[in-house]
Amino acid sequence: MNFILNRTAVSLGLYLSILSATQPGDTLVWKAVNAFYNYETAEAITILDSARMEYPDNPHAHFTWVAARMLHSEANHPTENTYSILSKSLDTVIPVLKMLKNKYPQDPEYGLYLGCAIGLRARVSLGRKQWLSTLVNAYKGFRLIQDVARNSPDIVDAQLPVGIVEYYAGLNPGFIKLGAKFMGIDANRKGGLEKIEKAALQGKFSWIEAKKIVAFITLWMEDDPRSALVHSRDLREKFPKNYFYGILFLECLIRMEKDEEAQTLLNALEEELPFLTAIQQDWYWSYLKYELALFQFLHGKDDTSLKNVEEALGNYHAELDVIQGNAHKNGIQIKSHFIGYELYTCPMHASEWSSILFNLYSNSKKAIIKAGVSGMISISGSENDGKIVLELSDNGIGIPEENRKRIFDAFFTTSTPAGRGAAQNEELLGS
Repeated sequence: MNFILNRTAVSLGLYLSILSATQPGDTLVWKAVNAFYNYETAEAITILDSARMEYPDNPHAHFTWVAARMLHSEANHPTENTYSILSKSLDTVIPVLKMLKNKYPQDPEYGLYLGCAIGLRARVSLGRKQWLSTLVNAYKGFRLIQDVARNSPDIVDAQLPVGIVEYYAGLNPGFIKLGAKFMGIDANRKGGLEKIEKAALQGKFSWIEAKKIVAFITLWMEDDPRSALVHSRDLREKFPKNYFYGILFLECLIRMEKDEEAQTLLNALEEELPFLTAIQQDWYWSYLKYELALFQFLHGKDDTSLKNVEEALGNYHAELDVIQGNAHKNGIQIKSHFIGYELYTCPMHASEWSSILFNLYSNSKKAIIKAGVSGMISISGSENDGKIVLELSDNGIGIPEENRKRIFDAFFTTSTPAGRGAAQNEELLGS
């Protein structure tokens, strides 16, 4: 479920949310947290404006103010406006947090929040596809967070971002794990998940984000909807206006075959959708269509299920999806069409398969740019003689006749040799 995956692909700083310890002004901060998790972001910002003035030494107030402004802008403004607002907010808060870290050198929380804020700078760079800046800020921010986690193990909440990095590094191929090891990160899928679960159960403040992430991972990556159900139910009950938590809980109910409860929640989410902002409705309409399709499919309503899946895919967009984002930037439309049901492949290595798809997309993009046309890439899937067939086509310049028999020759290319070519794709695919 890529569109949900991509909405959750935000920086380490926002994952931390509000951390441990009690500071003067935390009551106001918690009031704001409850407001913005229930999508009352304007009220949250007003509360935090007051908290920052009344309690200027409270790091929670400063960082949460940034997060609230970001969430409010995401729900009400175009993406680039959000990046601008987030960047300006960080310009305001990072110098304050640096000053407070120097003022209270024995309190690890200030270093922790400074790391979170710098991590949010990486979030801006990532969205703008500024890869070097993303890497530099992510590294700086994570180093500060990592130091707190190591030197202050009693701050359970600080284990959350460390666990996230460890888990996702553990999913990736060898060179990613090697890079993680160089940074002092244990690329351990199981160990990373245990840290996140600990924050979900024992964290004083980070439990909200930790529960969301545990539910996400166990539902869509570990295929353990039973575990995800516990956390998603808790989030839905505590933050009933948070639409994403409702979607997360709904899929858990569907996957666990709790049909009556799922139908009730599905009806409630359909009623709640018009009360979201226009941007939020645009986000979540596809999510809801997907869940409806899944519910229908599991009840044998294949035709209506397929229709809803196609509508969900047709309206899919994700800010942090590399291919979709790059295609949009280059004026290329991507259309998909799938024939038949239950198009399941054999188990494949996710990172290698992603590399294949991105290489095919890159070739299409080059051909379209050379053709000087309004780009269109079509993707279709079907089943033939027990095998899944994936077809990609574009309206670019095409492959010259004299080269068509050579496209699977090792290292053959008509451009500067760099990266993996068609022959390597064939090898990965097992052709």
